[in-house]
Amino acid sequence: MKEYIWQLIENNLPIATIIIVVLLLGLMYLVWWTRGITEKVRAHSLHGDRISTCENETATIKLDLAEIKTAITYMGNGINSIVDGLKNEKSIIINPFTKRNSPISITEKGQEAIDRLGLHETILNNWIRIKLYVEENVKSMNPYDIQQFCMQHTSVYPEKFVSPDDLDRIKMDAYKSGYSLSTYMGVVAVLVRDEYFAEKGIDLSEVDKHDPTMNEE
Repeated sequence: MKEYIWQLIENNLPIATIIIVVLLLGLMYLVWWTRGITEKVRAHSLHGDRISTCENETATIKLDLAEIKTAITYMGNGINSIVDGLKNEKSIIINPFTKRNSPISITEKGQEAIDRLGLHETILNNWIRIKLYVEENVKSMNPYDIQQFCMQHTSVYPEKFVSPDDLDRIKMDAYKSGYSLSTYMGVVAVLVRDEYFAEKGIDLSEVDKHDPTMNEE
């Protein structure tokens, strides 16, 4: 089995290299983010008289820590999806249901899952609480950050976006197909993003305009 997996990696070496680099960059970003939080805590200890300011900053730190935990878990789910690709597609595919080129879109296989499970209707049926969750928890309202929020939070907190019964249906289909739950939730993320953008009058092309990794001078 080990030899088989290594053979798959060798056959997809350029893609595997890219994945490793992306994961390393993500880890470096998390380290940098954590360092910034540590500096905030140290600053608080030096200014104990600013109680109200400290309370506000503490709340911000808690939110930042929660986002770090979400990002780390999301990265772990991404690795699980890669393993799914090795098992089912015999190649390294991050998510067979979504296209990774920005803005993230749905593949033919992803659309089949949407139609089979009625996921669009599921989103509409849960839309009020989904919208409330997004607006109460997203840190930035620019289109790129909204997309990233949807991708991460649907994967880590699926129960915030679908009902328990819907989640059971998705899990059962995932079990039968051999894919992870996060693979399916990637499709849910795109549906949530599109519904939110449509309601707010946000053009999908705005995602790339706010992507910090693109159009850098």
